[in-house]
Amino acid sequence: MTALIVGFLALTLLLLPLHFVSYAKAKAFFDWYVAAHDVPGRGKSYLTEEEHDRLFGHLPIAAGVFGICGVTLALFKQKLARFLVDTAPEWTEIRNFFRDQLRGGMETVLEIGAVFITFAVGVFLRVWHVRRAIRFDEAWTYVEFASKQLVLGLSNYRAPITIC
Repeated sequence: MTALIVGFLALTLLLLPLHFVSYAKAKAFFDWYVAAHDVPGRGKSYLTEEEHDRLFGHLPIAAGVFGICGVTLALFKQKLARFLVDTAPEWTEIRNFFRDQLRGGMETVLEIGAVFITFAVGVFLRVWHVRRAIRFDEAWTYVEFASKQLVLGLSNYRAPITIC
């Protein structure tokens, strides 16, 4: 747990000074990195000024979040350690419950097998299509819902047109 606290605080101390890196220095670094690692670029400029402002402008927020996490873990380290020690018996109870359920008979084994097979097929299909280009419905969903503010995406009740 101490390593996690040190890691959070180190990230805080690393991200805060990066906020003050100028656009020229950041652009030079990104251009060098892309050229050195053969990353396909989008023309001559790999970092625009808007991207720099957006990326480096959020660093103090990220540093603050990491700092809060590190300080919170440091303050509540003993309480968290006691909580984790107390949960060990609960895990034993959960394991015993599932072991008892498996003794329930063939029906229970078939149900668990069906859930596992469904999960495995879902993972297989996701991995199979992970490199596939997005199609119209996915692009439309992103443009109309996911790229908007959360409140707009959740309160928009439009549905795609179904062609019969």
